Amino acid sequence: RIIRHCLEILEGGGRDTDMDEVENILSLFSRDHGSADITSSLQCGVGRDTAAFIRRSEPYEPVPLKLSGETVIPAGSERIVAEKARNNTKADGRMTVLVSSGITLKYGGISVGQVKRGESMVPFGMREEVKISDLISASPLPKVMRRTMPVVRAGAMPIWVPGIRSSECLRIPGSEMGTDEVLLLTYKDGIRWY
Repeated sequence: RIIRHCLEILEGGGRDTDMDEVENILSLFSRDHGSADITSSLQCGVGRDTAAFIRRSEPYEPVPLKLSGETVIPAGSERIVAEKARNNTKADGRMTVLVSSGITLKYGGISVGQVKRGESMVPFGMREEVKISDLISASPLPKVMRRTMPVVRAGAMPIWVPGIRSSECLRIPGSEMGTDEVLLLTYKDGIRWY
């Protein structure tokens, strides 16, 4: 019943779900991994005790991030909300990040887009570059969701994979705290890991 309910939510209440579709999805749980095409536009993926129903999304060009307010990510219902950070604002590096004005001056305007093949960044707290695809693969995301993960960039420089990890370039030295304009970016309606 839960599977039928999920499919009806995604494709409308008049959807006719047959038992073959349900059995196909249940077989993923017995293997604890994998993905199955349900329709030409809908896929189910299971991995590491997590299941996801994903609508296939068309590739999209990066969209500029609104520096005040919310930007809807074209591939889904996720949003990134930008607002001026207040003194002593904290960010967790996954669902929220702080971006100083120096980042945009150094690299360029902020945009959100899809992961590019071979793209890498230095994750916060590390010294070596890591492929973004490797960061996403290390998370408990079902494989089917990995292709839909957004990347926030300053110019061409990846600075944040929302829900996963931020870049070391976002580190704001204590001596600079309070001297720059700092933006708080918050990932909403997307994946959430605890």
